[in-house]
Amino acid sequence: MAIAINPDDERVYILKEDRALPKDEQTLFFLRTLTARDYYRLKDGALEVRAPIRNASETRTVFHTGTQEQEILLKGLLRWENLKDARGNEMTYPDGRDTEAKLRALSYLRPNWRKEISEVILADSEVTEQDEGNFASQPGSPSPGTEQAANGQTPALVE
Repeated sequence: MAIAINPDDERVYILKEDRALPKDEQTLFFLRTLTARDYYRLKDGALEVRAPIRNASETRTVFHTGTQEQEILLKGLLRWENLKDARGNEMTYPDGRDTEAKLRALSYLRPNWRKEISEVILADSEVTEQDEGNFASQPGSPSPGTEQAANGQTPALVE
């Protein structure tokens, strides 16, 4: 059974490099899933490349522009806790709709952190390679009925 998601629900994400730290030293990022409208708008400019590689069926690489990464963060990052500057002062992420303030705050994050967080936000809306293996027919392959018709057979109806 499929379980619906609520894009307004927030969840906590901890950077990969912080996971080995004691809990009181980990920075918590509070994220939400993109709405369908935001997801489709952001996917318009993405480029996905799939290529076969040795010892695996294929590799998949998705390229996002800097603007896409920025929009993903602005839409999906709600707040953070325990992010401190070099002096130990707590850094805050603005709430509300002040885009310029949020962009200034995003500058506190290293580029690789921004990339990691944006990928996590977007991944909630993606079909994974594992999910693709669960389709009755693989994307790009003909459905059983289409394949039978192409071979001159009459497809069976499913009731």
